[in-house]
Amino acid sequence: MTRRLTGLALAAVLTLAALYTSAYWTFRLWPRREPPFGLEWLRPQGDLVDQWVRGTSLDVYEILVWGVGVFLVLSAVQWLWGQITR
Repeated sequence: MTRRLTGLALAAVLTLAALYTSAYWTFRLWPRREPPFGLEWLRPQGDLVDQWVRGTSLDVYEILVWGVGVFLVLSAVQWLWGQITR
């Protein structure tokens, strides 16, 4: 039961992180003048991938970069979860 709840919590956190880095996040979580933890690159309105690839040759492939990144992160977490729960 605890393992299942931990897995569901991890899935929820990863889902929120994936949405926050995507262009589909529409909520402002904190004011622009006070970035969390002093990290200027952590925008309050999300869409971090666009900010990270802006001005590079990957700019036109932003959604593809986001999708590949999410796939790689979820694959790594699935492998790690399998190693932990053996």
